[in-house]
Amino acid sequence: MGSISDMLFSAIGRSVIRGKEDDRFYGYDLAANICIDVIDKRISELNERMSTGKYLKNEEQLLLGQLNLMRREIERELSNGIKDIEIHIGESRPLE
Repeated sequence: MGSISDMLFSAIGRSVIRGKEDDRFYGYDLAANICIDVIDKRISELNERMSTGKYLKNEEQLLLGQLNLMRREIERELSNGIKDIEIHIGESRPLE
């Protein structure tokens, strides 16, 4: 068993490591949400046109389908990334 100062240093080290990982997660989450917001804006614009009774051109229909698919893929990858980060944080080891 280590001394109290060793245990304190180890706890501080774990906090520093988790703080850095939290910052990385925040940046990752922020970037992913910016991408989703941009896609959502374009999807909303196309849906708004359709809701006013205007038809979408073939290219716009294709784009709408691709944007919806892309959004689902980003959300799935973001969800998987969050799980990976949580696993990684859980495996953090004390500094020695």
